[in-house]
Amino acid sequence: MPHSPGHPPPRTPPRLPSAFVIPGGDAAWEAVLRELPDPAALAVWETLRYLRLWVETEPSRRGGLFRRGAHARRELELIHQTFDLDLVAPLSVLAGLLEEGDPDPKPVIWACLCMADWANLRGAHITGGLFAETAALVAPHNPGLAFVAGRMARAACQGWKAERWLKRAAAVAWRVGEWEVYTRSVNSLGNLLWEQGAYVAARGLHHKALRAARRHRLGALEGEILHDLFVVSFTMRDLKRAEEFCLAASPFYIRGHPRLPQFAHDIAYFWITQGYFARALPVVQLLLSHFHRPHERLRVLASAARAAAACGLRNVFERLWLEANALIADLKVSCLSWIWTLPTFGVSTE
Repeated sequence: MPHSPGHPPPRTPPRLPSAFVIPGGDAAWEAVLRELPDPAALAVWETLRYLRLWVETEPSRRGGLFRRGAHARRELELIHQTFDLDLVAPLSVLAGLLEEGDPDPKPVIWACLCMADWANLRGAHITGGLFAETAALVAPHNPGLAFVAGRMARAACQGWKAERWLKRAAAVAWRVGEWEVYTRSVNSLGNLLWEQGAYVAARGLHHKALRAARRHRLGALEGEILHDLFVVSFTMRDLKRAEEFCLAASPFYIRGHPRLPQFAHDIAYFWITQGYFARALPVVQLLLSHFHRPHERLRVLASAARAAAACGLRNVFERLWLEANALIADLKVSCLSWIWTLPTFGVSTE
């Protein structure tokens, strides 16, 4: 495999974790029915069962896997359903598995990724993760698909599964020379460990990802990794290193960068923890217009309310508190003090 000049690869390739069976236990299948509304839930659940059977069957035996006429019956069922039209095309493609024992894998992967996106946009993260895993299993030597499966497992708070998929993504990417996927996978593993409280191990993986980003000239990704090192260093109370990483990351965050609002918030939160409330308050107030996902917005509201209270701005604090209170109620969180214990720093979701 190709490597950058002057940078020899490790003596031995990383161990390749096996791709594993998709269901993750009966609870995963039950989650599909619980996460999605009727009648879509049943159609999606049945499709996933077909996919599981197809993936677990040897390719040479797939031709006689389903009964004759099963595809036509499935198509008829889909036509008479009244669920979201965005589901019809990918479900129809996947229904083709009932007729063709060994179809072209590209449409199957496309349909699985469409289903994963559809589910995640509706908060059905376990369902989305199952479809992402299926896509990765259809093309087990595609590191990008393994990375997507790991990232979606993180979104579903399935740390053990995310770790395994991300390790596989890194190993496959190393073998085929997909250095951006390799770097992102290693960095994402670091973020996963940070979320679990293993800060020293997380920092080591971030440094490993940073070396890979610099070796292969992945400038935009280098900035994101430096940002994550800034967060991890602050979490470890290494303030000097945190400032160094923050300054090093700043030149990469030009206008239009997708993570610029997160970076700006993390800097403002850093100021708040150091007592610079008046400096941070206008920044976090401005950033509120950039965060709309409930949990992300809660973080910014918490930072803004804390800064406003420290500045003695009672009216501003009460307005922010009321919005946060309403948002918590929408999320069905019972303890209002949760907003103040919420980790207000945030590493990359990738």
